[in-house]
Amino acid sequence: MAGRLLDQTTRREHPPPPLRPDPVRPPAREDMIRMAIAHARQRAEVRRDLIARGDELDA
Repeated sequence: MAGRLLDQTTRREHPPPPLRPDPVRPPAREDMIRMAIAHARQRAEVRRDLIARGDELDA
């Protein structure tokens, strides 16, 4: 009985490591540039919307 309780306790304290997918490759330089351009376009669109609404901008 004591052995069984120890096994259950041990199993809870040390669960098996989670299964991970294959390591994700870091974004390539082209991907980083593409994301930066998309972010800049999004910021410009928000800025245009704020100007159209007449809100003050912190330059």
